[in-house]
Amino acid sequence: MKNLLRENRVLFVLLTGFYVLFVSLIWLQFKRQTSTDREETIRAAIQHNNNLAITLEQHTLRTLRDADATLQMVKQEYLQSGNSINLKTILTSGMFHAPHFNGLVITDSIGKVILIYPGEIGQKEMHIGDREFFPFLKTSKDRLIISKPLQSRSIQQQVIVLSRSIHGADGRFRGAIAMQLLPSTFMSLYSQ
Repeated sequence: MKNLLRENRVLFVLLTGFYVLFVSLIWLQFKRQTSTDREETIRAAIQHNNNLAITLEQHTLRTLRDADATLQMVKQEYLQSGNSINLKTILTSGMFHAPHFNGLVITDSIGKVILIYPGEIGQKEMHIGDREFFPFLKTSKDRLIISKPLQSRSIQQQVIVLSRSIHGADGRFRGAIAMQLLPSTFMSLYSQ
């Protein structure tokens, strides 16, 4: 009987040891799989964020290029036609891809607005000569100037102003052309 009891104890210890070993192996495999899955998830999230950052950068650059092309085209038309230029006709003709903007102005050499589109954004008595970016326009012959975000006087929201100087054939500063974009224009990519 003692032998049988001893054999049962040995069998019980062996079965318990086997059970502990089996559960330990399952637990180790589970931890290893969880760790691998976590690493793969993190790697995929990083790759997704990198792709999103690249896409946002390309969207921002495309928006800035389109806005600059619009400014340059309107500037050339203004230099050819003077104050008789019809901004609405040029900007709504569909000849080029203009980004969604919230106002475009042409000013004289002191910053007084002489032409504005759309007309409902404010009266022509507007003045931008006191804005931080305006002095840079006087000294930069043909460069795109991008302002820091500032409060728009016409739509009462934060905007980013893109502007170019207008110089006459004699090289004198004649004024500027400026376009205001809402910062959300650059983030509209996310909604798409």
